[in-house]
Amino acid sequence: MSTGKDDKLEQLLIHGNTVLKMFLEGNVEARRGMQQSLLQLIEDITRESQAYYRKDWLAEAHRLYAFMQELGKQLTLTNIEAKGWTGMGKVFAKMKRYETAIDNLLMALSLVQELGDRNEERNIAYIIGLAYEAKESYNKAIEYFQKCLVIDRELNDPVGEAAILCRIAKCYQLMGQYNEALTSLQQALKITRETGSREGEGAIITMIKAVNKEMAQR
Repeated sequence: MSTGKDDKLEQLLIHGNTVLKMFLEGNVEARRGMQQSLLQLIEDITRESQAYYRKDWLAEAHRLYAFMQELGKQLTLTNIEAKGWTGMGKVFAKMKRYETAIDNLLMALSLVQELGDRNEERNIAYIIGLAYEAKESYNKAIEYFQKCLVIDRELNDPVGEAAILCRIAKCYQLMGQYNEALTSLQQALKITRETGSREGEGAIITMIKAVNKEMAQR
């Protein structure tokens, strides 16, 4: 099974490098004729890298994301280059190599900011926040979660806003800053009640009770 997986990866990378080389060396007319091949290649690389990542085949996923980053860079497709950096960041985060993960994700973040893609900026900032949270750098995690909060409000996404407020509250709780945690949770509760999510409301009330209990035990 492993051999089949490796063979498929090598074939895809060989094909990808061949298509990229032909495109870069071709004239304008040749490049125009290769547009469909390039789009198919990007689709294949995206699909397979995500599949490897989900299966925790991280070395293979990293190779594909690295190729995606280089492909985007060579073709000046900034969105594809950013996806490559993001994927590599996610792989390193799964490996618990958080500093390297953050470095890659910051590269992706700068690219999507250039593009003005606020949705993707929010997604990458969230992953960076998770990486900082995992390495117990809670203030840095909050800094990036706050960036998500700004974008959620800008995009009028109350569900995302409430979820981020809960994430921020968790960081405050882990730092023992219970009043700040409760403030964030109360804001999330208000938003959740306004959206009519009874399940979400119940979950936040449970979190509030847990913070109050922990605070009382200190």
